[in-house]
Amino acid sequence: MRVRRPVAAPLRPLGPGLLAAVLLSAAIPLSLHAADTCTSPSFDAPVSVPVQAQPFGIVLGDWNRDGKLDFAATNSGSDTVSFRFGNGAGGFGGLATVASGGTQPEGIAVGDFDDDGAPDIVVANRISGTVNFLQGNGAGGFVLVGASLTGLSGATAVAVGDFDGDGKDDVAVAAFGRNEVVVYLRRGGPFSFSQSSTITTGKEPTALVVGDFDRDGDLDIASASFGDGNVSFLQNDGAGNFTEPFGVAGRVAVGFNPTALAAADLDKDGIFDLAVAVRGGTSNYIDVLKGGRKPSARFQSP
Repeated sequence: MRVRRPVAAPLRPLGPGLLAAVLLSAAIPLSLHAADTCTSPSFDAPVSVPVQAQPFGIVLGDWNRDGKLDFAATNSGSDTVSFRFGNGAGGFGGLATVASGGTQPEGIAVGDFDDDGAPDIVVANRISGTVNFLQGNGAGGFVLVGASLTGLSGATAVAVGDFDGDGKDDVAVAAFGRNEVVVYLRRGGPFSFSQSSTITTGKEPTALVVGDFDRDGDLDIASASFGDGNVSFLQNDGAGNFTEPFGVAGRVAVGFNPTALAAADLDKDGIFDLAVAVRGGTSNYIDVLKGGRKPSARFQSP
């Protein structure tokens, strides 16, 4: 997920519904309709779009800047990323495949890491413990660049946002094997990062989402821990330094083995809420955590 630093604290710029859960490139024009105008939502029969072995993560963007949404998917079974190009009518063609730069790619997000205005891709490779970058040329082509972030045991999820307010996209990584979230800030030239924060979370962090959860005008992080069944709030001081202000006691228990997170204003009160996918045992459901009304960012238990 990629989120730009908000100009002010209000939630509204991120858009209604669960749009914040799937980040689109900032340049993509969108036409949105209020969710409560549809009383009987329905979908057509699914259309299968082939990629490669064991697709895991997916992100949307306009890779060739034709005004139509495309997608990219990590293929954890073939160590690749597949790109498909939208036709504007719900169809996707033009399969392109690029090596992920590591082993068992899972997490994926979009950002501009070389300041050329074209979307790039960042990938978390779980088995190799690396985060690698695919540089976009703005015409739909991507190449694996040499720069990578290493030593991230079990890198499972990645999120993008301007954490320090310098106008450059930064990266947060869930290191499943280290029980940590590691934040890197863009420094220097293209695809150049410096580690700013390492935050111990619950056991086996597996999902990240970015938002201004404490409504102070900068981007924070929520992390779901697969092994402990809880969600942590990681607070940004505005300069890209993160802490867990409420400690272990502030983690919100959800069901067993949470695997995915989304953030949006679900109850239209102007405050971020969280939706958490829980899959462990018989816990096959979505937990909804409502954001606290006080600017403390404490989420309410489901």
